[in-house]
Amino acid sequence: MPLSSFMGIRYYAYPVDPELIEHARHTPWDFLSDDPLMDAWGPEAGRPEMLYLDKSWWELQRLLGAVPGETGSPAAELVRGQVREHAMGWYSFVRVLAPDEVSRIAIDLQTVNEGDVRRSLQENGSQFGRRDIEGDVRHVLQYLQDATSFTGEMARTGRGLIYLIG
Repeated sequence: MPLSSFMGIRYYAYPVDPELIEHARHTPWDFLSDDPLMDAWGPEAGRPEMLYLDKSWWELQRLLGAVPGETGSPAAELVRGQVREHAMGWYSFVRVLAPDEVSRIAIDLQTVNEGDVRRSLQENGSQFGRRDIEGDVRHVLQYLQDATSFTGEMARTGRGLIYLIG
């Protein structure tokens, strides 16, 4: 069973203006929230612009081919990366994507459909080990739709993004 299913590892992404991409690459923590879970779960009125994939990043990695040893689709770059365990928990994975990368991801995500999700879940299972394939399909489709909308908006406005798996 993956570490993410019992350790609370989640996925968060935030926009980065194009002129700040290099700064974000050098000092990524300047661009990430101190409490991303509150950003995602807190009062809607106070939420920053962000993409929250909860723990579904694990299923999305398999769907898009972002697992070690696979090249994957262009959209795989949105969820590529693994946390590293240590004695007290894990080291988060952080990555910055430039506007051109986000544009390629946004275009590719539009090609992923329910049949792709269903096939991936049948082949790879769910991190939760549930036997409710219909529930899993709906769950992954919702986060896939969120990712498609978010990257589409980033591409439309010419922004990059920074993401955290941790």
